[in-house]
Amino acid sequence: PTPQASKPAAPATVFGDDPFGSDPFDSAPVSAVEEKIAPPLTAQQIEQHRLWLHRAMSNNGGPLYDDGMLQIASKIEVKFSQARVTFYCRNNGPGKISGLELKVLDPAGLLRFELSNVTPNLDALAQATGILMLECMKPASPGPTLEVKYKDSNNGLKDNTVSLPLFATTFNDPLALNNADFNMKWEQLSTAGQHKQEVFRPKAPIAPAVVLAGMTKALKFGKVTNMPDESEYVIYGASSLKTGATGPNGDKISVGCLVKIEMNVQSNAIRLTARTLHPAATSAIFECARSLLG
Repeated sequence: PTPQASKPAAPATVFGDDPFGSDPFDSAPVSAVEEKIAPPLTAQQIEQHRLWLHRAMSNNGGPLYDDGMLQIASKIEVKFSQARVTFYCRNNGPGKISGLELKVLDPAGLLRFELSNVTPNLDALAQATGILMLECMKPASPGPTLEVKYKDSNNGLKDNTVSLPLFATTFNDPLALNNADFNMKWEQLSTAGQHKQEVFRPKAPIAPAVVLAGMTKALKFGKVTNMPDESEYVIYGASSLKTGATGPNGDKISVGCLVKIEMNVQSNAIRLTARTLHPAATSAIFECARSLLG
């Protein structure tokens, strides 16, 4: 019998180079889902953080950050050139926090530090802590900042940065100098770089008691008394800035710091003068005092 011709095979379905890359029956491209970004901090929140920063300098900690969901408070313990900062984090919102990350940024190189990881996921009302161990290595300005990142289950990604209450003056040890010793050291520190002075007008009305508290509690200067022009409106301070840097003899370096603050309440003006042996310390101490008093 004549052999029958074989039936040709059905053509294979063509899926392209990647048979699992797309649905062959759906030619419409699939668009990527964009990550939701939470709104930035409001002007009121930023101002609140600034006020908390100044209070934390005087109180060795306190409220630090609040974006409406995540709250962070701090506790600062200082011993000479070293310090430990504890961050207390709390989810005060109705949603969940995931991927929480705290990062310290210190471009000026004020510190050497190590920050422990915090629990990344927090349910509503849950809390977590982080520990920052640090040492002042040189007088520098500005101080470090804290970057806060996490995902809010309701509002999306949050990424904000706040200043930390850590400055060169954090490591000041108040000195009790008599007027004669102060005057002698003051006159010795008068060359370029050792002396910095500026007149400025603070945003708020000058309150001499508040300025004095800022010098002694926040900036950690010992008040010098019995100066010829000393008054409620003219105050002097002295301190020793402790660092972890070592000198030729192997001892840690301390820098003597002197300040004079003159207040003109009628004009709402302050003349600030800072003097130290090292230009970097003079600049760092001055900038910190200027920021606090301004």
